[in-house]
Amino acid sequence: MPEATPWQVICWEGREGEEPEGQVSGLPATERPYSFKILVPHDQISEYTKTKTKHGKTEMRLKDKRSHIRCTICKWYENFPGSTGIGRWAPYGQTWAAWDRLPATNGYYTFYSTDVSQPVCPGVEHYFDMEFFAGKKTTTSPQAWFQTVTFQV
Repeated sequence: MPEATPWQVICWEGREGEEPEGQVSGLPATERPYSFKILVPHDQISEYTKTKTKHGKTEMRLKDKRSHIRCTICKWYENFPGSTGIGRWAPYGQTWAAWDRLPATNGYYTFYSTDVSQPVCPGVEHYFDMEFFAGKKTTTSPQAWFQTVTFQV
């Protein structure tokens, strides 16, 4: 079975709309609040998309304009509260990313964070757990899921 196309996360310090030009990838590299966008490959959510032809041009769009991603940042806790001194991964913060409502570009749909995320902790491993929901009133289970590699500042 071929390996799935990875999702891409692009982060920058500051608020939405201040995305730096020319940035093509990157997990958080700052201890400050940051915004991000997530690029989701068409092939991983194709059953929730539609093809539209207008003026001879074909576009791929999501079926529901309220499609979104729930992004949970998890971090490694050496001394997790209530544990017996064994470290573990646990959620650290959560935010949403909304679809920009534009057609897929180069095979990817773009989702932007709706809020500035919590800063990451220096010297501690983190990862993003991203869940795609195909609309506002979907089940509690995501229709697609992706987890980034671990990273630290």
